[in-house]
Amino acid sequence: MKKSVIAIFAVVIAFAMSGCGTSQPNEWDEYLDKYEAAVDSTVEMGQNASTENMESLLEFAAMAQHVGNMAQEIGANSDKLSSKQAKRLAEITEKLTKASEEFQKKTQQ
Repeated sequence: MKKSVIAIFAVVIAFAMSGCGTSQPNEWDEYLDKYEAAVDSTVEMGQNASTENMESLLEFAAMAQHVGNMAQEIGANSDKLSSKQAKRLAEITEKLTKASEEFQKKTQQ
C-alpha cells in the first residue's frame, strides 16, 4: 500500500510540474485558488495519514488523485497563464513537492 500511495503522489507531482493556463486571467486565478486549496488539503492529509490507518491513506490517495486531475487541466492550458500565474503555480508545485518528500520519508520509516 505504501508504494501505491507514493506512486500516486509522484504522479500528482509530475502532472503539477507539467505546466498551467486558461483563456481569461481571472478564470485561471480562481482555478489556481481552488488548486492551491486542494494542494493544501492534500498536504495536510499526508501529514496526518498513518500507515496503520488504511482509511486515512485512502482519503489521502483520493485527494491526491483529485489534485492530479486539476494539474492535468492546468498543464493542458499552460500556454494561457500569465507570468504571475505561472510563478504562483511554481510556488504551489514547490509546496506539493516538499510535502511529497516528507510523506515519502514518513512512510519509509
